[in-house]
Amino acid sequence: MSPEVQMVLSYTLVGATPLILAALGGLFSERAGVINIGLEGFMLFGAFFSALFAAKSGNWFVGLGAALIVLAVIGWLYAVFTVTLKCDQVVSGVAMNMLASGLTLFLVQVFFDRRRSFILP
Repeated sequence: MSPEVQMVLSYTLVGATPLILAALGGLFSERAGVINIGLEGFMLFGAFFSALFAAKSGNWFVGLGAALIVLAVIGWLYAVFTVTLKCDQVVSGVAMNMLASGLTLFLVQVFFDRRRSFILP
């Protein structure tokens, strides 16, 4: 096998790992009877808070712990909406994705002092 093919396969496996793990989470939630459309939102929240706490503390282990705690709270909130309050699972999952998309972008700008690359008129 050529080095180029090995490099492409390596990058493919590294890039696909988070998606495979999210798909497994969706599989388990589907088997439990919950349609979890908000998996991408969970991934965004976890990645953001992990990066935030790891950058601020200088320790990746603190970032991992913070991401686990934040995701447990967000998962509990999602469960309260879908199971206890009987909200539509697809609608609450899409809302979770939209909230994660907008909130993480805003919080990156706040905490890491990053601005958008273009200015809207």
